[in-house]
Amino acid sequence: MEYTIKKNRLSKVLRIIVHTDGSVVVTVPRRASNKVARAFVESKKEWILDRINLYLEKQKEEEKFGLPNRMTGA
Repeated sequence: MEYTIKKNRLSKVLRIIVHTDGSVVVTVPRRASNKVARAFVESKKEWILDRINLYLEKQKEEEKFGLPNRMTGA
């Protein structure tokens, strides 16, 4: 699973965002190491995959009705 790590000097906690296009962004405090971020992602892997699958199911449902595809921007 691919994800982006963003360091934020104002952040005090680790946070994972799963976007509707399937991209995953992990925001960590500036002083946190990438090792800590990777461990956090690994501990939340099941939740992340569930969210991605939810968005994929929603995308398939929307395609049935001819709605715009948010995952690919088409």
